[in-house]
Amino acid sequence: MLTNHRLTFLLIFFSAFFFSMGSVQAGDFAVGVSVGPVFGFDSDFNNEHTKTGLHLDLGFDALYRLDCAGGGFCKALFLETNFDMVFAKNYNFGATQVSSNGNTGNFSEKLKYYSGAFTMRKHFGGDKKFQPLVSLGLGVSYIKLLDVSFTNTFGIQQELNLSKSSINLDVQPGVGLAYELSPKLLVDIVARFHVLIPAGLGNSFFELPIGIKYTF
Repeated sequence: MLTNHRLTFLLIFFSAFFFSMGSVQAGDFAVGVSVGPVFGFDSDFNNEHTKTGLHLDLGFDALYRLDCAGGGFCKALFLETNFDMVFAKNYNFGATQVSSNGNTGNFSEKLKYYSGAFTMRKHFGGDKKFQPLVSLGLGVSYIKLLDVSFTNTFGIQQELNLSKSSINLDVQPGVGLAYELSPKLLVDIVARFHVLIPAGLGNSFFELPIGIKYTF
């Protein structure tokens, strides 16, 4: 669970985001969706094994352009909020210990990921259609383990009545490229690495979503 000082830090971060928005004007605000692959570095129920798997991410984004008088680095600086749902497959972790009596066999589980964050995002390239970008996000991830089963060395499968979840601080550095299709439509691809603190059920994961955003 998140400690008190982590919760306080998140509340300050979120409050600063909303207060900084001020009055939204035409062209300052965009919403969109994204989809892409996720590479997860996930742990089994006992945190004894880690396995890399390929998942699918579906995200919803909102982007706000900061009003920067004087330009400089602040020009083309955005605040972004995003929510991601990661659809993870079943894992087979192979030989692992599942109880104190030392039974070994094939241990299978399924993971669900949900992630939400606020992100500072900087575009480069001025008014060019192609714009490289860097970003840094801070949020929380919720991970739930379900559909746990164990197949022993004799091939006998046993469904385990186990449920486990964790809430993690989620730090998200990223780099990417945006392309302006029109004054109203922006396409981007952003490579984001999710560093989860503490690691818990999911050590970390890497996503590469392609998104499209509509500007109001």
